[in-house]
Amino acid sequence: CLAEFAVNVEGFPPDATDDDTIRRFLREAFGNQDLDVSVCYDYRDRKDRVAELLEKILVQLDVDAGTYRANLGAGVAGRHGLGLSSEDKMEVQGWLRPGRADSLRNAGSVFVVFPHNYDLLTVKERFFQDPASSSRLGRAVPPSAQPPLLPHSPTPEWLPLGNRPLRWVGTDGRMHRLRIRDVVCEPPEVMWEHLGRSEYVVVLYAILGYGGVALTFGFMAVVIFIPLARYSMNYIYQAGSAPTGLMMTLLGLLMMSATWLILLSHIRISSCVGFSRRDREGI
Repeated sequence: CLAEFAVNVEGFPPDATDDDTIRRFLREAFGNQDLDVSVCYDYRDRKDRVAELLEKILVQLDVDAGTYRANLGAGVAGRHGLGLSSEDKMEVQGWLRPGRADSLRNAGSVFVVFPHNYDLLTVKERFFQDPASSSRLGRAVPPSAQPPLLPHSPTPEWLPLGNRPLRWVGTDGRMHRLRIRDVVCEPPEVMWEHLGRSEYVVVLYAILGYGGVALTFGFMAVVIFIPLARYSMNYIYQAGSAPTGLMMTLLGLLMMSATWLILLSHIRISSCVGFSRRDREGI
């Protein structure tokens, strides 16, 4: 989870887009020379163009992965084509050059990424300890905090030692107070397959999934389990003992194969419906 390696620094002015300058400032402030930064850019004025470029990249990756052939990929991408051309790459590089008229502006936030969770914990203990708190890691939420440009779930703000906040000096000489917050950790039970679906559709898919599971049990019972049970009972009545040796081995293989078929069919049904197995979260 990103929350174990990063913090969100809010309050940067729109002209704070130089990665090197921001990186040097935060490395000095946090006392860690290995951290890196990722500026959150405000691309709302060109979101259609960004979506178009992303579509070209995704279609190219799908073609490279063998999802479909290149000619079909070109049809999916339409006029956008496959991959980024040299002109597209030069356009994007121009957006990221500070000082240009068409360069992207800072959305007000910078993600600070540490190489290890230990580095993040060390920084929090050393620089964001609240002496008035009973715990070593004191937190507080300012009562009049301005909402950030990028909407997100509110997380506690870390107060610097001695309540001396970080301040960034803009190109116009103005001082900007920076707020350091935890990064929101994504809950493991979130099912992103449901994003955009109405509650009615999700319930309908769940009902269809349960129906499919019941049908697989019924099908396997009628085709395999009931005939095998009848055969075993008839064998016992006629021979006076349960099947042994090769016959018992064959019956065991049939039962095991049927069980695996049921498990694989249930995994397939869950994948189609949009539910994931909880025991595979760590994979």
